[in-house]
Amino acid sequence: MSTNILELLKSEFGDEIVGQLGKFVGEDAAKTKSALGSIFPAVVGALINKGSTSQGASEILDRINRGGFGEDALKAPENAFAGGYTTTNLLNIGTNLLGWIFGDRVAKVTDWICAPVAFQRTPLPLCWAWLCPPCWDCWESK
Repeated sequence: MSTNILELLKSEFGDEIVGQLGKFVGEDAAKTKSALGSIFPAVVGALINKGSTSQGASEILDRINRGGFGEDALKAPENAFAGGYTTTNLLNIGTNLLGWIFGDRVAKVTDWICAPVAFQRTPLPLCWAWLCPPCWDCWESK
């Protein structure tokens, strides 16, 4: 049986977590949910693209083996908005992953996600950074 990673990600982020994420980045829940509809495929697609070469696949495997993607925070994602070390750590991990996955294209992909949903561009990197570790965790577990 194959697993649809995008559906799995969407199911992991119910209305309560989407609402908390929206509040965290200063957007309403509807816009946040709409942005997630683009963020998840962008991250998964970029990982698939990166893994399409032997070097990229090797890098992905290396990162999976190293771990350190905020796994403890991801066990209870609603707690990741509490601030302090957990939130800061998850954002730092996510920012690092975004740079590794998208390279110098982060800004262009951010604009692509923001435009259709009128999502404020300023908080989107926070949203991306927070969501990248859960996307990675789903990718790693499948």
